[in-house]
Amino acid sequence: MRTSTDNRKRTHRKTAQTVLMIAFAIVAAIAMLGVESFAQGGADPNTAPNPYHVDEGWAKLPQGRKWGAAIGVDIARDGKSVWVFDRCASRDDCSGSDLAPIQKFDASGKLVTSFGAGMFNYPHGLFVDRDDNVWVSDGRGKNGKGHTVMKFSPDGKLLITLGKPGVAGDGPDTFNAPSDILVAPNGDIFVADGHGGDTNARIVKLSKNGKFIKAWGKKGSAPGEFDTPHSLAMDSNGRLFVADRSNSRIQIFDQDGKFLGERRQFGRPSGIFIDKNDVIYVADSTSNDQTNPGYKQGIRIGSVRDGKVTAFIPWPETNTLEGVAADDEGNVYAGFTNTMNFRRFVKGQSPVAKAQTRIRLATLVPSGTSYHHSLQAMGAKWKQASGGTVSLTIYADGTMGSEPETVRRMRIGQLQAAVLTVAGLSEIDPATNALQKMPLMFRSLDEAVYVRTKLAPELERRLAEKGFVVLFWADAGWVRFFSKQQAVLPQDFRKMKFLVSAGDNTEAEAFKALGFNPVLLEWSDALTGLQTGMVNGLATVPVHALASQFFQVTHHMLEVNWLPLVGALIVTRASWDALPPAEREAMLHAATECGQEFQTHGRQENQEALEAMKKRGLQVHAVGPEVEREWHQFGESTYPQVRGHLVPAEMFDEVVQILRDYRAGQGATGK
Repeated sequence: MRTSTDNRKRTHRKTAQTVLMIAFAIVAAIAMLGVESFAQGGADPNTAPNPYHVDEGWAKLPQGRKWGAAIGVDIARDGKSVWVFDRCASRDDCSGSDLAPIQKFDASGKLVTSFGAGMFNYPHGLFVDRDDNVWVSDGRGKNGKGHTVMKFSPDGKLLITLGKPGVAGDGPDTFNAPSDILVAPNGDIFVADGHGGDTNARIVKLSKNGKFIKAWGKKGSAPGEFDTPHSLAMDSNGRLFVADRSNSRIQIFDQDGKFLGERRQFGRPSGIFIDKNDVIYVADSTSNDQTNPGYKQGIRIGSVRDGKVTAFIPWPETNTLEGVAADDEGNVYAGFTNTMNFRRFVKGQSPVAKAQTRIRLATLVPSGTSYHHSLQAMGAKWKQASGGTVSLTIYADGTMGSEPETVRRMRIGQLQAAVLTVAGLSEIDPATNALQKMPLMFRSLDEAVYVRTKLAPELERRLAEKGFVVLFWADAGWVRFFSKQQAVLPQDFRKMKFLVSAGDNTEAEAFKALGFNPVLLEWSDALTGLQTGMVNGLATVPVHALASQFFQVTHHMLEVNWLPLVGALIVTRASWDALPPAEREAMLHAATECGQEFQTHGRQENQEALEAMKKRGLQVHAVGPEVEREWHQFGESTYPQVRGHLVPAEMFDEVVQILRDYRAGQGATGK
């Protein structure tokens, strides 16, 4: 007698058998249709080994010639010479240049020929056919040029022009922003026609004489549809690989346009190259957490046969690595657009073994904040840029002491980097006080940024002379007054014991001269000081007040724009100069991105922190016109104590003049 349990077990077995049969049927159907499915089973797309190192400066440009956006790269038929198509020492325009954008380098990196000057608006695709003819595309129409595909002989003679110069269209004899070209072994021509936006989104097939045969595709994300068909390649079986960049996939077709499959494991493809051994090289220049979550930018290398990614060359600079090719020896060549460069990557360990470099960075930034996360992300990019030889250790929360103490540690070599506010920077050069320690000088954050931009070159020069290099400047919004008792007017704060950062004796003296009662205290001891009554007021940004729990004791905040909290990431010049130039370039780029995040996310996080503290009982006291006027009068009364004491007189006067000119030309926004 079967129980209900037996019946359920039999039912489960039948269900499982049915599911397996369906699964096998689907796999069989896919195989019969010739359609490939290449998901990598959830494998991390960034963990393949990197057996390459950068051969920086391999390609030798003529004296005075600089790289533009190097968008097109291909290998000559000898398997070792390299053709490069760049944008005439600019990021996106050759139209007014007399530079030759088509260049050929021999195996040693020597420039052997160049041509095409004055013939292009927007260089894009490049392909070298079996006869060493060079095919290129011009993706922008103006001045009677562009929206064309052009064929040159190896010595630069123009042989064919496809499309109508300067005319955008989607007919059989026109293109609209052609991105790439490929010539099949039988001479048929394939054009990836379109570059996103309102341009085309199709593949055009023409005969070897340029006669239209067919076109397929439209804008979309279904099989056979495209969103920025950016690059083309063909394997030994004659299958056409299309970099469908904005759809984060490679689509595969036969030469009549029949869809055969897609591959997503190579990232968000800007460039594709397939060598004679069916090794595929894919340049990913646009993957990020929004466009293609989980994927980092760089070059992924694998096989067209099984779709497995076998190597990954990560690159920390974003939105730049687009062109890619590989010679018969396996050396990889990469074209960089936004950062305007061209590089060779060689297999094996660098001939110059690089020592491990540990950079210790101290900061008052609280752990877990957006600032801290941005620094961690920057450290990861530094490690990538250096091939793993540079590691960043972050000491957050003021664990290395006050900012003056941090500067002292940098000077004796215990630390190599720091994110410092002006309080710390002024220990190196007091001129930096001009960015922050001028109470109520700035009417808006826009004004503060404008002044900082104007003063930055001089301040960076001064800091460099004293052994420090600035990697970025940023602000964290307005410093606010937090107090244990309600305080609205300047005289209310004179009654308080007000925290001044330990070691900042000059500021303490200035406060005393204004009738305040400053107490020198380490920020790491601020909460204890508030709880014990050593101090009953302080000035900081909201995110710091939340992270350090000051608001649990200081239940009042005055919403007056006292001064912006300005800071910088600095490294010791000795540590920075010891790094190879290529690494410094990439690390500086990563640091600049970190600084932008500091400013954008930091200001937003300050507002969020303020709302969070208000929900927990913080009372925010707004400032009306009369009170604001009294505060501005008070701010102006401090300037005799500031000028020549906190801020060098000449720098103070320069800030005043910059603001006067700014307000006369643009007015204050009140932001």
